Amino acid sequence: MRKRSLLGLLLGATALLAAVLALTVTPAARATEPVTFTDPAGDAGGAPDVTGVTVSERDDIFKVVIDATAVKTDDGFSAVSVNFNSDGKLATGNADGVDHLVQFGYYEGEPYVVFAHWVGDHFEAMDESPDMGFDRGDPGGHTYTVLFNGADFGLTASVDFYVETGLWDSSEHFTQGDYAPNLSDSGQVWWTFHVTPAPWSLTGALVGLLGDGSVYQLGEDGQFHYIDAATFAAKGFDGNAVSWLGQLPANIGAPMPAVAPAPAPEATVVPRAPESVAVVVPAIGKGLAAPAKVLAGKKVVLSFPITDAATGATVTELTMFSSNPKIGNTIVKHVEKLVGGYATITLKVPKTAVGKSLKVGLTVKAGDQSASKTQTFRIH
Repeated sequence: MRKRSLLGLLLGATALLAAVLALTVTPAARATEPVTFTDPAGDAGGAPDVTGVTVSERDDIFKVVIDATAVKTDDGFSAVSVNFNSDGKLATGNADGVDHLVQFGYYEGEPYVVFAHWVGDHFEAMDESPDMGFDRGDPGGHTYTVLFNGADFGLTASVDFYVETGLWDSSEHFTQGDYAPNLSDSGQVWWTFHVTPAPWSLTGALVGLLGDGSVYQLGEDGQFHYIDAATFAAKGFDGNAVSWLGQLPANIGAPMPAVAPAPAPEATVVPRAPESVAVVVPAIGKGLAAPAKVLAGKKVVLSFPITDAATGATVTELTMFSSNPKIGNTIVKHVEKLVGGYATITLKVPKTAVGKSLKVGLTVKAGDQSASKTQTFRIH
């Protein structure tokens, strides 16, 4: 086995000790079914022994579940690194072609997790995204779950990846490790996960809006073009091929040129939005901060669960989302996003805000129904 230094030794241990952000992904409209890759047990010595990796994807959110022996040591460094080649090119990554990775483990008894990308000639920790998540699972630590948005890693139709583990002693000397899949005589071996494209992401796709029943077609220019009912019928489009969404996943271009329908012996059925679209009345739950303490000078992710007030079901689509977090009368620069049924606000707290309060006035809207909530977080 090659002696390797994982990212922990490249960046330095102190830069890697990070808070764990756990996210839950709600099943969405499109999904690539889970694929499990296996690796032999008992080939890692005392290092974490990887026996299987399961990868799945739902609406660009990737979920990677690693089955391995416990990743923990009291006086040394133990780590697992999931390494990705997002574009199939060696030139855009390190010597093995790795351009993105997620590494987690323990350093001197303290847990850490880091998302990183290749920049020039070295790895750097990535800016925190609301879609990045990690779960250590049970206290025994035998199943580890990594979540991220494919856009953050530059993933498209497929991704090559492998997993490596390592164990270092208290002097940071490499002792043992594991590769999944195992190395071949010629070097590194990769697993490949293929992503199923969304039906509405293909040129020519038909998409209807639930709100008003309008229908659009995705053109070669990457924009959606409105189709009136007469033109839909004249072109002989199939109403069963329409994907109904709450909002268009791309920009709107010019309407499709109108075409008068040709006489037909039978009436053509023109698609319309489903009749029984339920009215969603959104409700905002108590917001949580990650990390739990809001610290001056640090990034924080505030997550508010959004549910249907009538059914308690998770709400995954909104027509409006506004938060305007303030410290005093000043709005803090931030990023808003709906992730897995959570309204998330990501921001960096000013260094001068110690002892002050961060006030979030959150308003969300689903269709013509809205909800508002104000919550204050103490800055430490």
